[in-house]
Amino acid sequence: MKPLKKYIQLLLLLLLSNGVFWACEDSTTNPALPVYVSFGTPQLNVTENMTPVRIPVSLSTPSTRDVAVELAVKSEDGAVEGVHYRFYAKRITIPAGSTAGYFDVLLTEGSEAFYDRIFTVELVDALHAGIVQSAEICRIVIQSSIAFPTIGFRNSLMSVTEDEGFLQIPVELSRPHTEDIRFTVGVLPKWDAVEGEHYILPETEYVIPAGEVAGMVLVEIVDDDVVNPNRVFEIGLLSSAFSQISEVFGGCKTTILNEDRIVQLSFGSRDTSAYKSDTETLKVPLRLNVVQKTPVSVVIGVRDGEAVEGEHFSVAATEFTFLPGETLKEVEIEMIDNDRIDIDRSFELYIRQITGSAEKTKDSLCTVTVVNDRFDFRQLYDDMMGEWTMTQTDAEGRSPKTATIIISGGDTPEEEDANYLKKFICRTTGSYYNTPIKYTLNFDVNTGAITVQLLETVSSRVYQNVLYNIKFEYSSSNQTQTLPTTASKDFRTITWQPGAVLNAIFYYADTDVRASLRDYSIRDVVLTKNK
Repeated sequence: MKPLKKYIQLLLLLLLSNGVFWACEDSTTNPALPVYVSFGTPQLNVTENMTPVRIPVSLSTPSTRDVAVELAVKSEDGAVEGVHYRFYAKRITIPAGSTAGYFDVLLTEGSEAFYDRIFTVELVDALHAGIVQSAEICRIVIQSSIAFPTIGFRNSLMSVTEDEGFLQIPVELSRPHTEDIRFTVGVLPKWDAVEGEHYILPETEYVIPAGEVAGMVLVEIVDDDVVNPNRVFEIGLLSSAFSQISEVFGGCKTTILNEDRIVQLSFGSRDTSAYKSDTETLKVPLRLNVVQKTPVSVVIGVRDGEAVEGEHFSVAATEFTFLPGETLKEVEIEMIDNDRIDIDRSFELYIRQITGSAEKTKDSLCTVTVVNDRFDFRQLYDDMMGEWTMTQTDAEGRSPKTATIIISGGDTPEEEDANYLKKFICRTTGSYYNTPIKYTLNFDVNTGAITVQLLETVSSRVYQNVLYNIKFEYSSSNQTQTLPTTASKDFRTITWQPGAVLNAIFYYADTDVRASLRDYSIRDVVLTKNK
């Protein structure tokens, strides 16, 4: 047994001499445990003025020996090595017993804002350590320490009239930039102007060259030549390179002002007149208030009053078309002279129909007065006195007869003075069964109008031994009724109202009851002055 015991003791001494016992006493320095290296973070965000930048690497456990680590640039996105950044060294040593190390990077600080510059590094080699594959890459983002200039429209509100054709909307930078500023614009929704119908945006991409601070957005305005309400559209900045869009002036709202005036059609005046004996054509102007670019057609209506178309006047044409550029047409009216003294008569012209972009105004009605020829009726009054011949027919318009009529100012000087320039007294002889008729001619010294008014006229006659009284009445049985007449220009012919019937009616003299005898009636009375 002694040889075996000695053999076991010798074996233990051999194992102790190989370090097995040391490793057990301090496992942290046991070279048999694995050591791994990795980046301390997958992404590092830095600003350009934070230089130098340190990219951390770490060991999974302290190593008993120095660990050498090497990296390489894997990719670049905007960042250029040697221009925007530079490594002090791409291989570093992590001392034994330590768990961290750093790659130092020097950043280049510029004088202008820029978008994020990115480069990516990866661990490519490690001495005395393994590389953790899931943490072998680090992304470094270099951010600008200077803000981008602000881009915006100079005005947030603008206006333009349709006929201007184009609108230029100014765009400005808060300061110049070393890069070209490229920006895009578009139409913002919700407004009532329709793109392509009321305006056109020819371009949506624009450039403000490097070093400049202003640009211009062009909008084409469509002129529809139609009166319509003002319309609004808004152009907005959608994107911009090397600048930030202003929150306040990122949009420009524009009002399209309609310059087209409401096209109105009217007569040149509300009333006009002409003497009926005028040989020149009366021209009533018909006007558009503005020049139109499209035709406007109009139909004129004629509304008879005391003047009747075809009897007192005639209208040459009632349909007119205003061609583009025209603003005046004339309604031509011919006066018809009947060679009689009449009252002034009027009729109306009105705008009946319009085709085209125009509307009527309050002056769409014109009253035309056919004026009676003017005379000094005071001089005519004396000339009318004397002997006249009265012609008439029976009630059926047959059997013409004549009688003599004497026109005077009155039966007495006092009556003549009272009637002067007002009325005449007329007496007939040789008519109505030789029964005289007395009536007045009322005379209007201002217009020359003459009306007939019967006076109380009663005469007696014996027929078949019976005494009758004869009274003269109009068909209306109203002895005070006045009857209009017309006179020739020289006042030598006076015509009673056509169709008016004057009746001689028989009454019994003793009872004043109307007899059944046939009445004698006359009509179509014309008075003619004897020379």
